[in-house]
Amino acid sequence: MQLRYPNGTVISTITNANITYTFDDLLPGQYCIFGSKRGFKPSVPGQYSVYYSDGKYCTTVPPSIANAHFAMVGNETFRIGGYMFIDKNNDGVMDKKSLLYDVQLDLYSDGSIYISKKNTFATYTFDDLRAGEYCIVASYPNGSYIPGPFMNDNKFNNGKFCTTLPPNEDNANIGMIAAETLTIQGNVFNDVNNDGRLNMANLLNGATIDLQNQYGDSIHLLDNVTGSYSFTIPRGNYCIFGRYPNDTYIPINHFGDNVFDATGKYCFAIPPSNTAAHFGMKLAPRYQLAGIVWDDSQGQQGRIDTNNLLTYVRMELQYPNGSMVGLDNVVKGAYLFDDLKPGQYCIVGTKDGYLPGFFKNDNVFENGKYCTTLPPSNTAANFAMMKIPT
Repeated sequence: MQLRYPNGTVISTITNANITYTFDDLLPGQYCIFGSKRGFKPSVPGQYSVYYSDGKYCTTVPPSIANAHFAMVGNETFRIGGYMFIDKNNDGVMDKKSLLYDVQLDLYSDGSIYISKKNTFATYTFDDLRAGEYCIVASYPNGSYIPGPFMNDNKFNNGKFCTTLPPNEDNANIGMIAAETLTIQGNVFNDVNNDGRLNMANLLNGATIDLQNQYGDSIHLLDNVTGSYSFTIPRGNYCIFGRYPNDTYIPINHFGDNVFDATGKYCFAIPPSNTAAHFGMKLAPRYQLAGIVWDDSQGQQGRIDTNNLLTYVRMELQYPNGSMVGLDNVVKGAYLFDDLKPGQYCIVGTKDGYLPGFFKNDNVFENGKYCTTLPPSNTAANFAMMKIPT
């Protein structure tokens, strides 16, 4: 039951009215109520029903109306159904020993999808349909089956069946055939010479290869690939995404034998098969953060004083969100964080009995904290501290 203004703007909707309905707290004005229920149609207006035959009732309030009753009658409905089978002989003749599962069926009415069915099981039925024209489009989600020849028991022409109801249609059978399978394969290699050329002596183990369909859904994920990968797939459009755990290795640019781009992505259409979809990677660069820590209590100028280096300063390396990456307890006035991936980092320094020094000159720490982005490496992230006055 839906309350609208005369211009059609919806005010309120009751999706599951149970015997009675109420729209209350209304301002003075004109309103229309529309009623519908699947499998029923509006009855003619009568002694107890004020609704028009099109399921619409319009009125003006005040006064309040408590007898806007709505009568409905059962509406004759129809169905479309049939079997789904594998047409092994390409002749459209159904063998009930070779029924097919998981066909996707989209029922169209007035040019748009009315009902979709997935995870189907050998037979299907679209029921409770009103009289009218309908079309069903059949497809197999991963493309391993395609429409069979339109003949004999198979009523689908190139994967589509159209009909007009009534009468019921109980023999709208779907015959499908196994799709041609093709191959996409390649090697994963370490491009030690930076030339994009495949060298079988430098195959790389441990990569992850993810095959996705044109909609971005993962079809097959390979972990810990040992030097090469291979997929057997039906014709279609696909993308492969490659990466290495923990980014120890990173993709190279698309050149030479490497068909993947610098993000580790390769998209292609098949057929034809491709046995040279090689993936080149290189050892990811690593960076350093290092510096000097000294007691600046006397000069208080933020200038490095190698005569007053500090030890046992807690230097904590963090991500910008505050989670800890590493820890260095300064010995002999110097600290070092190495083997760091590209990214943003912060260092927080503390020592009992000391406060951060003034943020100037050689001291890059402000209030005991220094943040930066790598690359490049930074070996001059120096930190001045001062004793707490007693």
